[in-house]
Parts: sequence; structure tokens; C-alpha cells
Amino acid sequence: MNPPRFRILANSQCRRGGSVKIHINGKTLAVDRVEPTEGGCPWAWAPQCRWATFHLVSDAYEGPLTAEVSISSNGRNVTVPVIPVPKVYKPGYTICVPPLYWYTDWVRLLIFFEVSRFIGATKFLMWSHSVSTDVRRVLDHYADTGILTLIPWTLMPRSSRTDPNLSVYRISHSMAHLECTLLADTTVASLNDVDEFIINRANGNSSDATFRYFNSIFDKNTRVKAVNLRHHELAFSNPLEIRSNTYSLKGLDDMAIYEHRGPGKNIFHPKYVELLTTHQLRKFFSPSFKTKFVDERSALLLHSRYNFGKKKGKKLAFENPVFTQTAKLKERIEAKIEAIFGAEVPKYSSEASQVMGRCLQNWRRSKYKCKIPIHGCWSEMTALGYEWDFAKSTNDTTQDDPPARFKFNPERQFYLLKLIFGLLCIVDITHWGYLLRDDNENDPNTWKFYIRVDHAEIYYLIARIFGDIFVCVLGLGAAMWTRKTVLTAPCIVVQLIFVVYRSIVWPIRHFKGVLHDKLKTHPARTEDIAFIMCEFMLPMAWGLLSVLIVRTMRVLRQYEQLNGYAHPPVIVLTVKNEENDESVQIELA
Repeated sequence: MNPPRFRILANSQCRRGGSVKIHINGKTLAVDRVEPTEGGCPWAWAPQCRWATFHLVSDAYEGPLTAEVSISSNGRNVTVPVIPVPKVYKPGYTICVPPLYWYTDWVRLLIFFEVSRFIGATKFLMWSHSVSTDVRRVLDHYADTGILTLIPWTLMPRSSRTDPNLSVYRISHSMAHLECTLLADTTVASLNDVDEFIINRANGNSSDATFRYFNSIFDKNTRVKAVNLRHHELAFSNPLEIRSNTYSLKGLDDMAIYEHRGPGKNIFHPKYVELLTTHQLRKFFSPSFKTKFVDERSALLLHSRYNFGKKKGKKLAFENPVFTQTAKLKERIEAKIEAIFGAEVPKYSSEASQVMGRCLQNWRRSKYKCKIPIHGCWSEMTALGYEWDFAKSTNDTTQDDPPARFKFNPERQFYLLKLIFGLLCIVDITHWGYLLRDDNENDPNTWKFYIRVDHAEIYYLIARIFGDIFVCVLGLGAAMWTRKTVLTAPCIVVQLIFVVYRSIVWPIRHFKGVLHDKLKTHPARTEDIAFIMCEFMLPMAWGLLSVLIVRTMRVLRQYEQLNGYAHPPVIVLTVKNEENDESVQIELA
């Protein structure tokens, strides 16, 4: 048996290097493996999402466990609770449901629970971020019965500079997938959405038929620890009709299965699974384990999306108590409606699901370039008039409202630098204009002062004028306009040369007595001394501004990537498969 190890689930930006250590009972354990759960960072499916879920595994540890451990990385420390994985896996079937957000369809939720129980589900693990109050009543009812474990799924904490919720795919559902493999304590489990059902052919009409079928597959071949199922459509009309004070579930009478190719799902033994994604079991703890693909005549993944049924494919015949005992199923659902809502049955509408579907349809071309249903669809969903129940967080830095931007974030710092740049341009041009002002014999301008010191100063002044105009005024302006830091380099280099050159010239003239001889009859005035000071202050101001622009643009680029602003223009090619209503978008640079 492998020695025990700590597994850490964490969200992070794509990273390379940096050590992570776990501290427990005076011992320090190194983390020897850091792996993005989706196989790469950024994830190939959502490359513009800057945050991803990582799976970290420590060195072996065989000491006593504590309630908490300390984790350190790059000088930072955090204390987290320790959650032991199940020691014993009970016979049964657990269904995990990834985070619910903006969910209002209490009728389909009831159908999900009762159909799943009808085919043998013994336990549910659900993660919830935002649901309507009617949905919450349904969830609370099943939680009270003990069959449902409801896990609050809050937004991630944000700092004054970074909000990871603006660039993490579907509120980090990948982490919930992994939690499923850690928390499920039955010998059979699956990861389903609430509109998905895993159905096997009639293996007897007992309530544990599905569990017995898949458990028998695992028992017959000890190397098989997961089963992959093909995707088809489960179609039925409006499941609930309400008229006056009565309602009807007759929409369930016409349930039918149609051929509909799409990504499949897995049913698995959680004890042996290390990495699980939406449609793929990526990794077992041992390479000796494998996934078996079952024939669709034996078992299916049935998907009942609200927009299915418009284009029906080939109808499939499939024996299962769900279809042969519909009356019994309807009785169970009706009993739950009465137990949860009494005589006042809430209104039923699929509008929220349709609005959500439209909002997220073109998420790759959205402002955020990442599928973020909370911030990305906030205005659309809150306008529907539902009373929402949000997962509660004890972290003050996490809120369910779209976050207000930090008062002096990189974006505003950049605006300030633009203002400073404009003012410096005015000061610099005015300074040169005053140098060349109209003068007379009694009040010569400073240009003549420089000529008296050394006639060759004309070349220096001309070089300064052109340097300020072309490499600083125009160069820095172009750098801020195009966001190309390389355009600031000439200004930094040229102004540094001027400062060094004048730092050498003036002391040499002073020690050689040149200034005393040249200015004996016409001493330097305050105006002349001020211009000599400007020879150092203005170039240093231009150089400092250039450095600040470079630094701010680099920080701003990261800030805008995280907050969904600046992205290079792309051409998005959408390829849609009319057969299965799936589309693929390809970005062409």
C-alpha cells in the first residue's frame, strides 16, 4: 500500500518554479508534484482564463494527523484544515453536481433528484453558489433527509490588485470535480449536471439496479475502475403545467431517448481516481487501472437540456424503470412538491436558463475572454426579478457583487502618468521657448549666455531640443499609445547621456577657470543659472518618467489580462455542428 500523502487543491495563475512546503508536528514536507488539473495552464479549452486549478501532492507522511497544517510558499504562510479521505467505501452510488450558479429551475431539480434516486443513487454531493429561493427550499429539503450534502461555493478572495474571479473558468468548477473524488465515500460515483442521468438497461427493477450493474463491472475486472458512457438526448415537453391552483406533470409521459452525439461522462470508483475533469477521467493513482467503454445498448448518459428536442435524431428503445414506471415516478415527484411547497406551488419558467445560455454563448468574444457566469452575467440575471440565495463567505474580501476597482489601480496609475507626461511636455517646450525669447542688448536671452560660455554650446542646445522633441515627447507618446515599452528606450538612453555629459563639462570648466574668464564682463544671472539646473532636472524627469511608464505598462498588462480589458484583436471562427448543437470557436491571430 502506498504511504499517505497530503493533497492540496488550489487555484493559481499559471506558474513555474517556486517551492511549496507543508508544516505539521514540527516536520516539513516538500511538495514534489504540482499539476494543473485540466492538463495544461493555460487550459487549451479556455486559454484566456488566467487562473486555473492545481493539484499538489506532498512527500509521504506517516505521523499523526492534526486538525490543521501550515503551508508556505515564496515567503507566505497559510493555515488550512486537514480533511481525511474516507477509510472505508460503502456500497452505494454517489452523484456529484458541480457548482450551481444562477439556478432557478426547481422543477428539473426535483426531477433530477427523483429520477436519480429511482435508478439507485444513494447520496448526492452538490456545490452551490447562487440559486433562487425556491431552488434553495428544494435543496434544504433533501439535505434535511440526509441524502444530500450541500457545499457552499463562494467566490475566491480578491486583493486590491487582483480579482481571480474575473479570469477563472466557471467559478473554478475544476476544483469541485476533484473534491468529488476526495469526498465521495461509496464504491460507485459519477459527476453529473442536474440535467444528466446515467441509465443502464433493466438489471432488475430494484432501486439499486444501477449501483449493482456498475459495481459488478468493477468486481469482474479488478483493473477496471471507471466506465465511460456515450451521450444521447433525453427529451420531454414542459415538465410542469400550472393552471389555477392545480398542476400537472404530464410532460414526463412522453419522455424519449434520441440519438445525439456529444461528450460522454464517467462513472467510477472514487478510491482509485486522482484527476477527474468534466468529460474525462484524466488519471488514476496507479497506471495499472483503466477505463472501460461500455456499449450504448448497455448503459447511456442521457442529457436533457432545455433546448433539446428541436431537432430530434433517431429514436432509441431502451428499457429502464424510468420509462416503464413513469406513473410511479410522477407520484414521487408530486409527493415532494407537496412536502416542500404545500398548497402554494411556485411559478415555473425556464427563462433564467435561456438568458444564461444566451449570455455565455459567445464567452470567448466577451470582454473577459473567459467563461465567468457571475460577473459576466450579473446584470442580465439580477434583472430577472428572482430573489437569490448566495453562498455565504466568512472572508471579508470576497463579495457576490461585482467588485469595485481599487482606487489607485494600474489603470489609474497609467492615466496619472499620461497627465504627468502632458505637463512635462508643456514645461519642456515652454522652457525652450523662453530660452529663445525675444531679447535686446540690455536683456539678452539665455541662448546668448551659452554662446558667451562656448560657441560650441549651440550644437549641444540643438541636440537637446531635437532629443526632447523626438525621443521624449514623440517617443514616450508613441510608447503610451501603442503600449510598446521598447519605444521608451531612446528617451532613457539619450537623456542619461545628456546628464552624464553635462555632469562632466561644467566641473571641468569651473576648475579650468573658463567660466570666470568668459563671464567676467557679463556674470550669470538667476535666469541663466535656472537653465543650467534644467539641464539636469529635465533629463532626469524624462528618464524617471520613462522608467515609470515601463514599469506601469508591465503591471497594467497583467492587470488588464486579469480583469478582462486589453486583448489583441482576434478573428473568431465559429464552426457549428447542427447534429449535436455543439460549436467550436477558433481564434486566428
